[in-house]
Amino acid sequence: MNDQIFSDKRPLKSGYTTGTCATAAAKAATLALCGLPIPVSIEVELPSKQKVFIAIVEVYKKDNRGYATVRKEAGDDPDVTQGTLISATITWEMVDKTRFYAGQGIGIVTKPGLQVAVGEPAINPVPRKMIHQAIQSITQKPVKITISAPYGETLAKKTYNPRLGIMGGISILGTTGIVRPYSRDALVHSLRCALDICKASHIQHPVFVPGNMGRKAALRHFQLASEQIIDVNNEWEEMLAYAQSLGFLSLLALGHPGKLAKLACGDWNTHSHYSQSAVPYAYNLAIQLGYQLPDDLPTVEGIFQSLPPNQQLGNVLAEKVRQAIVKKIENQFPINVVLTDTQSNWLGAAGSKQAFYPSQ
Repeated sequence: MNDQIFSDKRPLKSGYTTGTCATAAAKAATLALCGLPIPVSIEVELPSKQKVFIAIVEVYKKDNRGYATVRKEAGDDPDVTQGTLISATITWEMVDKTRFYAGQGIGIVTKPGLQVAVGEPAINPVPRKMIHQAIQSITQKPVKITISAPYGETLAKKTYNPRLGIMGGISILGTTGIVRPYSRDALVHSLRCALDICKASHIQHPVFVPGNMGRKAALRHFQLASEQIIDVNNEWEEMLAYAQSLGFLSLLALGHPGKLAKLACGDWNTHSHYSQSAVPYAYNLAIQLGYQLPDDLPTVEGIFQSLPPNQQLGNVLAEKVRQAIVKKIENQFPINVVLTDTQSNWLGAAGSKQAFYPSQ
């Protein structure tokens, strides 16, 4: 790939998500099932509409089944799934709807609160859409899609899947289709550049989001310039300090409470390797507000889904996050906080919001 992030020593190569690999395998397997020519590399369209080519390790048709395998290439990212095999088996579905199934090494969702329903294979929405579109580019007939990862059950023990109630294997993930290599110095440099562009664009009220999900929510609820939305990744301490140095007039922190609640816990690098789970904090806050919750909720999303529609946890939690940020920046400028769920729905807010106006 040409897409690279540069460190001081050498360029770091980007790679492909498990979702992109599963899409390539599913497309090749569908070609085999339909008896069509199969190229050495399969073209996959990413959510950005960029086209990439993924090499196929194995592909064949047997007993009315198309089968293909791709080897995961994560570039220079220290990804636990680097080098693992991702396979797809495609058969004709007898009902009128294409369905996903978990093969060997793919986890099953067993608890509520995730982006995928209980009982479904742990294949996230964006990869599902990519796979479905790739297959539809070949055939409009409904098919049975079975994704497998032979060593997935062992690999999953090194991930958060067991804690989240995803049992039996890894998840098929990705929102962009691309794995960005994690070089902290290079990452922080890139994030600061984005804030420099924001300032240079004469924007005085930046919006900090944890990632792509937060960006979508920000654009849904506010009318913002693209330069105004800053993806801080997990680097809240670095980016808040840099925002202070640039002299902005106010700041909005917007995102999922599973990430932002970590700031209220005092964790300013929200990567799972450096921070605690926000579940106990959000759970205890909900209990203090008088809500009764099940004991085994694995995610903050699940906690909110267990609350009544007029829940107050969102506003209270947002205020806790706001207070933590205000203290962190020594009250240099006003802070506003908005919490949204995985579907970009509004959960709660805190602050004056003078500089920000909901678009709906």
